[in-house]
Amino acid sequence: MYPYKVVGKGTVEVTCPVCGNAKQIEVGEAGLKRLDDSDMLIQIAIPHVPPEFREMLISGTCPDCFKAMFAAFEEDEEDI
Repeated sequence: MYPYKVVGKGTVEVTCPVCGNAKQIEVGEAGLKRLDDSDMLIQIAIPHVPPEFREMLISGTCPDCFKAMFAAFEEDEEDI
């Protein structure tokens, strides 16, 4: 379901499709089990993981690329 590969006990790796950089994210063994075995919302399954890395687990997009993609929208909101 999520675009990651397991690289260690409780550690996953996600490669950003935009920039190609890989990031290892510590989700914990219990968190990994919850991600793999349930339909639980990600913020409930791994609440200790920062939101920007939870987003990377969902979309694959790293925090820097995600921020860059939506920077134009943030600028438009400031003009209102």
